[in-house]
Amino acid sequence: MLSSLFQLEDALAIIMENLRDVLDLLVIIITYYQSDKKEVVTYIAPDLPNNERTTLSYLSSERWYHSNIPEGEIILLEVPSISVAYGYIFPQIDQKLEHLLILRKSKLTEEETKYFTRQVQLVHIYLDIAQAYWQKSEQLEMLEETMQVCEHQLRHSLSSINLFAENLYLGLSQHPLQEQAELIKSNSVNIQTYLDKILLQINQYKPQLQSEDIRAIVMESWRQISAICQEKKLQLRLSTEGILVFVDPWQIKQVVDNILINAIHFSPVGATITCQWHLLHREILVEIIDQGQGFSPAALEKAFLPCFSQRQGGKGLGLAIAKKIIQEHHGKIWVENLPSQGAKVCFTLPRYLNFNVKQGYE
Repeated sequence: MLSSLFQLEDALAIIMENLRDVLDLLVIIITYYQSDKKEVVTYIAPDLPNNERTTLSYLSSERWYHSNIPEGEIILLEVPSISVAYGYIFPQIDQKLEHLLILRKSKLTEEETKYFTRQVQLVHIYLDIAQAYWQKSEQLEMLEETMQVCEHQLRHSLSSINLFAENLYLGLSQHPLQEQAELIKSNSVNIQTYLDKILLQINQYKPQLQSEDIRAIVMESWRQISAICQEKKLQLRLSTEGILVFVDPWQIKQVVDNILINAIHFSPVGATITCQWHLLHREILVEIIDQGQGFSPAALEKAFLPCFSQRQGGKGLGLAIAKKIIQEHHGKIWVENLPSQGAKVCFTLPRYLNFNVKQGYE
């Protein structure tokens, strides 16, 4: 669909209205292609005689076309009617027949032909602009899909490298190679940080929404980081019932990954991390709770700001990215401290597709 700066349908409607009023036309047919989809815009005069319905059908069926009809010229068509039909065939792309046809009671005068020619040229210009826009949109869509796949593969590989490096580091205590394992881990974290910064600034990827079980998303995230949890003897307490939400599962897994990694980092050895959710009206509330030290007063205020972190060596992008993703899903995210001990990160997610950004759920 074209942007608000250029609406092809509106432009064609204005041109057709001008043609109708100036040339007193019975029928106008504009046929063009948006990618491989054929689009037909038609005007039919309210007082079109019944005996002209056959002519209308003939023009609409394109039976009038043959390969000897020249492109880029206004031509008089042979039609089974006492009325007069004119046609203009736009230069063909990929053998797709795009044209403008009119039907009127009498032949065009010289001045009317000049006017018709100018309007046809204007339609041609608009179609060229639209085709360029659609082509660019398709290229951007393909680029977004490629970026999505590459981002997924990079994140998965970097997560694996980071986990394996952590295991090597912990297993090589007092060994000369421990420092190299630490370097591998540090470099993988740096690459992840650069990737996050790039995506945070330029990523225009829109969520690919589908119905997904929130429990399955959390379990997959936990499975991939289980090696770190085992080292600290951490346990996961999870809501037993799954709930379907309408989300981009890969993006929401990113959110869960980022929150769980923080929870793991601040959890003491042998602690329990709780992930639970509550069913609201048309959304769910997800809570991830740890038994760590909780958020500092500054962190409660700045937790979602890029580059702010309580973790030593942390880059401060995990929660910033999580907030961006949740907002794109029309949800909310916030942090709290528990009255006793620990921190809680909460976010909401929609359960249905028909969400209106301004008005809420419909």
